[in-house]
Order: sequence, then structure tokens, then C-alpha cells
Amino acid sequence: MPYVIEKVDAFDGKWVIMNRDYAPLGYHNSPQLKWERFPQEYVRYAKINKSVLDKFEKAGGVIRRDEAGQAIRIVLYNDATVPANRYDDIKLDKARWDKYCKLLGILTTITI
Repeated sequence: MPYVIEKVDAFDGKWVIMNRDYAPLGYHNSPQLKWERFPQEYVRYAKINKSVLDKFEKAGGVIRRDEAGQAIRIVLYNDATVPANRYDDIKLDKARWDKYCKLLGILTTITI
């Protein structure tokens, strides 16, 4: 389940969709994880424009920024807003799920 979209230095600052382990979807982060070995098939957005970021924030999404104010991480949910509890037979919280889907919908406007 997409958790964040983050700029990755090993991908020349391109954006990558990551899971809760801060690894590309389908992988676990570990010391053996070598970013440069991931195939081009992984979604790597070159740029995410300001209008998408503004719309995402206005809808309640969180964007982490560096010291210069540049977006470096787009957060779809956190521990307090997780849309499904994997430890409770995938119990969904409808309001959280709806917000998650709305935020994902905003991000679908990004082109590769």
C-alpha cells in the first residue's frame, strides 16, 4: 500500500512510491537494499508540480520539506491516520480510507 512518495538521491532526485518500510512497493528496507539496482520499471517521477502539491496539502495531505522549503516527501498517511489496520484482519476506517483514496486520486494527475 503506498505510504509516501519521496525524492531519492540515488535516482538523481526523482520521486519514488514507497511502502511503510521506506522501500519501493513490494520490497523491505534493509542494509542490503541497493537503490541503484532497482530497475527503471519502478515509478520515478521526474517532477511534481506546485499545483499538485498545493491541492494535496489543501486536501489534508502532509508534505515534508527540506531547509530550503523544497518538497522531499509526500505522506499519504501516518500512524494516527492509517486507513486499514493490518493487525485487526484488515479492518477499515471508512473516513480514513476515503481520505487516503482522495489523496491518491490527486497524485494520479502526476505524469511520469
